[in-house]
Amino acid sequence: MSASEERRGPEPWAWAGFVVAGAYLGLLIYLGSRPGGRGAIRAWTLGPPLCGFSAFAIGVFGLGWSVWRRPFLQRRRLPALLAVGTVCALAPFPMPYPSSHAKRTSAVELELPVEGEWVVRFGGARFFDNPLVMLADRCTALHLVQVAEGQSLRAGGEPDVAADYLCFGAELFAPAAGQVVVAIDTEPDLAPSERRRSSFPGNHVVLEIAPGEFLFLTGLQQGSLAVRAGEGVEVGALLARVGSSGAAQFTAEPHLAMHLQDTPEPHWGEGIPWRLHRYRVGDREQRRGLPRGGLGPDGALQGERISRAP
Repeated sequence: MSASEERRGPEPWAWAGFVVAGAYLGLLIYLGSRPGGRGAIRAWTLGPPLCGFSAFAIGVFGLGWSVWRRPFLQRRRLPALLAVGTVCALAPFPMPYPSSHAKRTSAVELELPVEGEWVVRFGGARFFDNPLVMLADRCTALHLVQVAEGQSLRAGGEPDVAADYLCFGAELFAPAAGQVVVAIDTEPDLAPSERRRSSFPGNHVVLEIAPGEFLFLTGLQQGSLAVRAGEGVEVGALLARVGSSGAAQFTAEPHLAMHLQDTPEPHWGEGIPWRLHRYRVGDREQRRGLPRGGLGPDGALQGERISRAP
């Protein structure tokens, strides 16, 4: 490359790469400030994929351009290739949603809303224990299943039959006192394979347990609700039964899903940290804590076994 070409500076594709890298850096700074609201949720949902796709497209074009306009390795190209490569590597990396409520744990004492021993499939603040931390509304969610002899399926049951799972039909009680804001139980219970393709939230109850704090209990059994919107409930009141309704991106089998957010609208709230109170982890009593979940390499449950404290 001649000295005159070197003085020309970055090529057009390289400028585009710098723009995308700058946009991604600006996105990280914006989200890192934890602004909250729908703007932050949209930015979190759309920003990284858009930046990652744009960086990948520019990188492919830049590589083709560099092969065509030899020599391939030039000092003016290396920063742009590094910039787009960094965005391509970081954009798909799973990170917890930066909720504006992250430093404020709910003061409401939540009790385990089911009887018997349950296993935490997903729960906790780390991605490896709980992939739900990537979702704005469910970043503090908990998924619970019942297990016997290491299996959540009843002996002799069919994996794609919802009623053959141990937790299907289990009674669900109010984990805290509150006002019923939403109560829906008209959606059909689906087979696990159907839940992977569904997009509807399913049968669910939403309780306002404190001003601006809405507790979601989702995936409930069709026709099982014992409460209606507008009612007040006390802790321990029967709400519904665990079912297999609605979408289940991370846990297709019947399970109890619960999370706390700052709006009563599905998908348009920010998760609020919360803690369970007075429960047991195995044989050990826990006064207050955040149950941890996780799956092994073969899909085996590695989460804590929890139950109500006597």
